[in-house]
Amino acid sequence: MNKTKEFKYIQSFDSMRGFGCLLVLVAHGSYGLMKGAWVALDLFFIVSGFLITSLLLKEYLKTSDISFKKFYWRRALKILPPLFICILLANILWPFTNFEPGANQALATSGGLFYFINFLQENITGNLLHLWSLSVEEHFYLFWPLLMLFFITKISFKKRIWFLIILMFIVGIVRIGIFNSYLSWSLFTIDSYRSTFCRIDSISLGVLLAFIANKGSTKLSTVSDSKVSILICLILCIYGVIIFTVSATNTYLNNGGFIITNFIAIFTILLAIEKPNHYLYGNKSLQWIGKRSYGLYLYHFPVFMFLEQFRQWHNHVSFLFIFFLKISISIVLTAISYKYIEEPILKYKKKLNSSKLQKPNLKADKNTLERA
Repeated sequence: MNKTKEFKYIQSFDSMRGFGCLLVLVAHGSYGLMKGAWVALDLFFIVSGFLITSLLLKEYLKTSDISFKKFYWRRALKILPPLFICILLANILWPFTNFEPGANQALATSGGLFYFINFLQENITGNLLHLWSLSVEEHFYLFWPLLMLFFITKISFKKRIWFLIILMFIVGIVRIGIFNSYLSWSLFTIDSYRSTFCRIDSISLGVLLAFIANKGSTKLSTVSDSKVSILICLILCIYGVIIFTVSATNTYLNNGGFIITNFIAIFTILLAIEKPNHYLYGNKSLQWIGKRSYGLYLYHFPVFMFLEQFRQWHNHVSFLFIFFLKISISIVLTAISYKYIEEPILKYKKKLNSSKLQKPNLKADKNTLERA
């Protein structure tokens, strides 16, 4: 029987989430200066694909089954409480926030609650625009556990890999095509940046990495820490160039350049997996933010949009003060939410995780486990 790699909590992912979340916050508060901070979303999508696949695979290897009920219950416990707070906050601040013409509070709220906001025209979504990425991830969570069980039990490892590669190739072609032919119907749109299918390439890379990592370590695990430091610094330099020069609407990016940025992201994540204890991933501040990144991502945008009206144009002091206020209020809200809402729920979620994964299901046969 092939040995599989036991999935464990990867602390370095917290640092990456913290880094990505800070990019998003600074980008939304920099008024176009950091036009390429969208790379953080690539990291988030790939990490989601990797973690969800790894957790499902771990459950199957221990029980020879995947409990859909428990999976969706665990996701609901993690996702819904902060989401409800975000939507409530956005609705409270909506009457006091300036929007583009066409902002529709009822439609934006419905889109955020029922995960179709990524198909609404941007001007409609108001201070809930940022929830488009949650819609993409939720669509993945909805279908992947069912497909995952089929993949494990019916499809060999090599065929899985080829399926994911072909899927990413098709998604790339469709994504380029949609960018060059804008699709819009009244209140709805399908664009190459926010639509679910066009972002499945990043998530599929995470899934692919999970399947490969499950088979064992890569050669990166043998690379010295000094060389890893050089690689991480090089990656940060590349990200720096992208962040300050490449917007999400860049022609070269949307005509295939996203393939390069996806692979830069996957290499970053691979380093985090194989070198989780590297000192550059051990920044405590980034880890603190990373553990709270979901709430921080949710709460910051309504706060940012509300406070924007108080900024004085062409006044650097006002800009810095309002920017500091935006960040501070967002972090305080996040810290309160995490301590009194998310953390207690996470403790219950851990009990739920351990309740079923104690004893292996003896019905699992050798061929099925080797296939996984």
